[in-house]
Amino acid sequence: MKKKLISLLISIILIPFLWSQETEPVNEEETQTNTVHEFTKADSFTGFIHSLDFLFQLEPAVYLNTEDKQVSAPSPIIYPLSIGILWPNYTKIAVQPTLGFFSTEWLYYDGMALPAEIENRTATSLSFIFTLPIVVSMYFKHSRLQILPGISLLAQFALLSNGVKADDSGYSGSAGNDVKLINQYFWSDIRFLYISIGGSWLFNILKTPNSWVKAGPVINVQIPLGQLTAGSGMQGTIISAGLKISL
Repeated sequence: MKKKLISLLISIILIPFLWSQETEPVNEEETQTNTVHEFTKADSFTGFIHSLDFLFQLEPAVYLNTEDKQVSAPSPIIYPLSIGILWPNYTKIAVQPTLGFFSTEWLYYDGMALPAEIENRTATSLSFIFTLPIVVSMYFKHSRLQILPGISLLAQFALLSNGVKADDSGYSGSAGNDVKLINQYFWSDIRFLYISIGGSWLFNILKTPNSWVKAGPVINVQIPLGQLTAGSGMQGTIISAGLKISL
């Protein structure tokens, strides 16, 4: 499974490089049109829309579990799907609010919510991660390199897993009570607050009337402040790599 995941990530990262070699060459003046200049206020709603890039990210990730693997799962692989907006899309400094979604399996043990293997799960979480980075862009003739420091908020809502009943046995007495404690754990000690640092390299793939469709590799590391302050170290860190598409 891990070998397949590594192969997939390598393929995703190489796609934009190979694709960009097959596109028709463009002159530098055309490439730089409406890309790098100082911020200007949009004079119409259409102008404002043109100052936005709409983003889609597919980032297989590792959710780091540093706790005892005798009672919890090895660090699970998750598959966040993310959408976002870059504004403005022509300056060297911008903002990029992004919302991602994924799901994970959990159990409750010794005061902690821990990732669980399917056969040992009590709860399934609906997890939404909102990231607000500052985007620092370096522009090249046919691409742009982006550095993205920021913060993330991870909102997780645990529900009883399929096939698990509230009155089934659990660590705290019942599965239903375990789920309640898992939710309390998610929202205690600011475990929902993350520091985020990432990078992407987007290549001009397809010319449109107003801009370019761009695609390229993206990497993100999100570190939970709450776990650090609670003395749990890097538990819950999310490390992802995948493909970013900008429209």
